[in-house]
Amino acid sequence: MRLSLTFAAAIGALALAPGALGAPATFANPFADGQTVLAERGAAADATTTLVYATEKNDEAGPQVTLRLGPDWASVETDGESTIGLYDYATGRIFSIDGTGIRFGSLPLSAGVAARVQERQNRDFLSNGLGTFIPNVARRCDQDAELGVSVPPDTPDPMVSVARDDGVITVICEDTTLARLRFRPGTVPASFASTVSSMVALHPKASEALITANELPELIETEYRDLAGQVTHRHRWTLLSREEARSSYPLRSTMRSQTLSDLTDAIGETLAQVALDAVNGSADSEPPDIASVTGELDALLADDRADEAAMLFMARVAQVPALMEQCATSTEGICRALAPLRTRADGGVAATYMQIITAEQTNQGLDAAISASAAIKDAPGVASPAFQQSLALALVRGGREAIDQARGTGLPHDPIAMMRQNLKAQPYHPGFWVDLSDRYTEDYDTATAYRLIEVAWSLPVPGARAPDTPQVGRERFAQRLRADFPAFFGPAP
Repeated sequence: MRLSLTFAAAIGALALAPGALGAPATFANPFADGQTVLAERGAAADATTTLVYATEKNDEAGPQVTLRLGPDWASVETDGESTIGLYDYATGRIFSIDGTGIRFGSLPLSAGVAARVQERQNRDFLSNGLGTFIPNVARRCDQDAELGVSVPPDTPDPMVSVARDDGVITVICEDTTLARLRFRPGTVPASFASTVSSMVALHPKASEALITANELPELIETEYRDLAGQVTHRHRWTLLSREEARSSYPLRSTMRSQTLSDLTDAIGETLAQVALDAVNGSADSEPPDIASVTGELDALLADDRADEAAMLFMARVAQVPALMEQCATSTEGICRALAPLRTRADGGVAATYMQIITAEQTNQGLDAAISASAAIKDAPGVASPAFQQSLALALVRGGREAIDQARGTGLPHDPIAMMRQNLKAQPYHPGFWVDLSDRYTEDYDTATAYRLIEVAWSLPVPGARAPDTPQVGRERFAQRLRADFPAFFGPAP
């Protein structure tokens, strides 16, 4: 059983700490090729240190891991795997370079941290429930050690202590040694600690100690109990060699992004192509601007299609925010499209649209809103993406009961299918992409969720980065992750 948490809920658990500003860009074009990535990054200094570790898990030998450490990046090669991991702290991204050297995957570093935070919150929920039936349910310190984060961040855990003696740092929780770090003389590049923190199950206090020490650990041992408190997991990294040798940054200008392929696997070929075309400004229609939207609205208003004009206005305003600025006080010209929303005639499309939005946001009156939608389901404007998106979100909020009610009244009742159809009709709507990303967040598919957020962020419309929009809310959340969990984001820029 899992507790689905939206980004909005997660934001409420975190506090924006100083230092979020001035960091690498939070999001980027997810389809950018190697040449674009390198041009935006700037020159990358060579790695100067190569470390090779033997790994063990629960006393069984694992693969050797080779780390090549630059001042603001680190590459990871694991025996038996064809891909190279690249933690780039200058860009704030993690890359996965395939063995052919032709393609690479890419995500913000914050995506992995978001998954840790989401699962850590879920563990609290499960622990509270399981504690009634399982007396040895994992302690808070075990869960913090497994996931590497404590939520809320920086909350003292009285059971955890940190000691340093004769080159060894030990992190202890009651009778358990959560981490033991044994150092040898010599420092390591600043990229080392964050890279290891991302790869090894380290308690946050151990990660903090590793960063502060800035020394070379010849032994890393960690231990934690599973959620049920029944099984103890142990990990060990033992240093085999250190070599001071130069290695170049592994991403090449000739490499291509595999984001289209990744999104195809997640959301299907058609919608993945829509995402790529929208980011490139080459979808079936041109990216909207004031002039094009004015033409669309004028045409509908001239034909007395007021409800359709109102719904089109609400879809386009998320893409061209200047529309609302223009119509904040005016009722003339294209601003006439807002008349139905301002008057909200009982039983009309505009009134029902607002009823759905209110019900979804307050989680009250969903059944009445769905009934009202069914009563006007054939009215002009109801089939519009704006109306259908609000209905889809209401069905998500209402769950199975709302979906069954919609099905019984002949309304569209598959919210994901509705969202996908709306994106095909309005590919430049950033909020629609974020709405779909939230569904993947709820399913714990953080990688797909973040790729869709980056699609929204990269759309060639003014609304893509406008204040007080869903995608900017996701940006603020990612900045909070960086501020509250700095161990995963490398040396300060």
